[in-house]
Amino acid sequence: MRGWVYVITNKTMPGLVKVGHTLKDPDLRAGELSHTGSAGPYDVEYEVMVRDPRNIEQRAHLALRGVLADKEWFRCTVGHAVEVIRQIVGNNIILEDFRGESTSTDSSAEDIASPITVGANTAVPLRQTGTYAGNCTHCGTSFKVTLTRGENAARCPKCYRMNDATSLKHKKLFI
Repeated sequence: MRGWVYVITNKTMPGLVKVGHTLKDPDLRAGELSHTGSAGPYDVEYEVMVRDPRNIEQRAHLALRGVLADKEWFRCTVGHAVEVIRQIVGNNIILEDFRGESTSTDSSAEDIASPITVGANTAVPLRQTGTYAGNCTHCGTSFKVTLTRGENAARCPKCYRMNDATSLKHKKLFI
């Protein structure tokens, strides 16, 4: 079963992040949490679509147990929680969106990966980390994804086919 693993924050609880999972849109989940009596809204900082999200969430909780604050809340940075989740998920990311603090360090042009082939085309690696959005060139589905420096393709969440990153529009830069 596909679903989301997410990292949520609340400005009224600095230094804490919530790692959870849901089968619906993480923004809807954050909205539900905002109606639980908190003084401030909950913000989705990171979301990743994976197979078996509950298992990924449980493994992330286990890996973060050293910084456990309460239940699904952890005393760490968004970047640390994201790194733990990414290590667990590995190459099994279906769709990913990172809106929080950057976990990558600045690298030179020499560190950028070489182009790869997507279908019959050779895609050029990106030089910026950020959120990109566009329509799948295969099935037309609109989607957004966070791509990092050196990546040059994104997988459509509906048909799972690869799309050249240059066909997507850059929305937000993470420095």
